[in-house]
Amino acid sequence: MYFQTQIASALARVRQSAAPIVSMSQAAHLLLLLIPFVLFRVWSSLRWGITTDGDGAAELGVVLGNYWIGDTTLDLLTETGGIITVNQFLADRGTQLLYPLLISLHGPVGWNLETHILVLNTFLGATMVTGSYYVGLRLSGKTYAVLVALLSCSLTPLYGISRAAVVDNLFYAMLPLVLLTLINWLRHRTSTRLLLMTGTFILFLSTRPESAIVVMMVLVVVTWDFLYNRFSLRTVITSVTVVTVLTTIGGLMYLSSPPNSTLDCRMGLTRSLGPRCTHPIFSRAHLAWGLTASSQTLLNTGGDELDRLLYHYDDLLRAEQLGREEVTWVMSLDAIDVIAQNPLQHFAKMPLRALAFLFPWTYQPWSLPHIGYEAVYTLFLVGGMLLLLRHGWKQLIVRAVLAIPLSILLFLSAYGVDNDLKHRNGIFVALHLIAPLGYFLPSRNTDIDHG
Repeated sequence: MYFQTQIASALARVRQSAAPIVSMSQAAHLLLLLIPFVLFRVWSSLRWGITTDGDGAAELGVVLGNYWIGDTTLDLLTETGGIITVNQFLADRGTQLLYPLLISLHGPVGWNLETHILVLNTFLGATMVTGSYYVGLRLSGKTYAVLVALLSCSLTPLYGISRAAVVDNLFYAMLPLVLLTLINWLRHRTSTRLLLMTGTFILFLSTRPESAIVVMMVLVVVTWDFLYNRFSLRTVITSVTVVTVLTTIGGLMYLSSPPNSTLDCRMGLTRSLGPRCTHPIFSRAHLAWGLTASSQTLLNTGGDELDRLLYHYDDLLRAEQLGREEVTWVMSLDAIDVIAQNPLQHFAKMPLRALAFLFPWTYQPWSLPHIGYEAVYTLFLVGGMLLLLRHGWKQLIVRAVLAIPLSILLFLSAYGVDNDLKHRNGIFVALHLIAPLGYFLPSRNTDIDHG
């Protein structure tokens, strides 16, 4: 209570001193926020140079751009894409097509690739800040809107990633839009707002793998609220139990299909390589690396942990003359063996990783000013989130919106691949939109669901 009182008092003083700025129009707020943000992002991108290296989005965008202007045919499109084939990108990143499609517009527009990436990423960054501002307006008002927009501008890793052609830029830009359409629909459940929210969610699913977890968790929260308000608690629990049991039985039947032995002969292994039907699942690179890293590494301390695994499976690929899908399949099954040996230890890593994502300054070898800045930033957000859980948990909007950063945190804590701390940005982009609201709720009686 003392902590909350001190924070509220400090915010009241800040609000009083910032009253002339807060009283400005929304357009003035956005201009004051966007001009320095955009200029600094463009300056940092030009200083360090635009890079097209990364997850293959730029290469696919170039191929699609050539297709739009008629320099390639549909047959050639599915055969080769220079550095990365279209089929390979679809196999590994089939849920991340929206960003390459946006990059492909450089063909019809006529810009060179680097210029187009600079303009696109700058636009996406401005969209993120603008969306954050309007989320703040919907939740509390102008003061809160300016605060969350400033927080979105202050997440320092967003400036470094703006020079890269990676899907994360689109993911961060879409998060405020997802929250905005969700809040609007929860307050006024019209068919138009439902359609707008659904369309935003569909586009969001084409950004990063975490988006599917986010949408699923939001649907779970909203569905639970719907059932809880219309049926008894016993009926809701029984329904959830039945669905869970049926899903478990279906999964066990799926995994108990005849084993696949095609790799046993080539690799000289005596153990089964798992059911044949699991090959399309466990041979996906994203799942394989997630299982491997989560089972055989701990914290996000740099490349050393992952390099050891990279070298091992690279040697295996050459020695056994395996295909890419075969190697990723073996990676997944090796990881499952490690997890099966000590499942409690594996799952005990998840809360530790979660804390590491939220407080990386406690173990990263950063400079003292960097540690101080990160400490203030993360403690402010986490403190606000805890206060929000205490005062606003009974309100549907709070639960539905908080499900977004928490589901990303859960996914990454289980996934284990984030040695450059890039992926944690999604947690904070979503968290700074809702967590500071905890400092603005004076009591449990504040109604957020109805504005």
